[in-house]
Amino acid sequence: MITFERLCLDSKYYLQSKELYEKSFPKNERGNFEKLLKHPDNSHALVFIEDGAYVGFVILFVVNDLAHIVYLAICD
Repeated sequence: MITFERLCLDSKYYLQSKELYEKSFPKNERGNFEKLLKHPDNSHALVFIEDGAYVGFVILFVVNDLAHIVYLAICD
């Protein structure tokens, strides 16, 4: 079963997510990871957990009731 947990600066999955972020996206397509996690009113960052194991993350923005996935990364 896959569950979701909020990803924030003090999350136990922060380092895994930052490493996956840097591995998954070229430098010119990455923003400041810490700023992305500060959760303005319209952004959300979640990690995927399957059977207790870290699987990946998603960062999205919600504007006018539409969710825009900005980053999505899954472990190998």
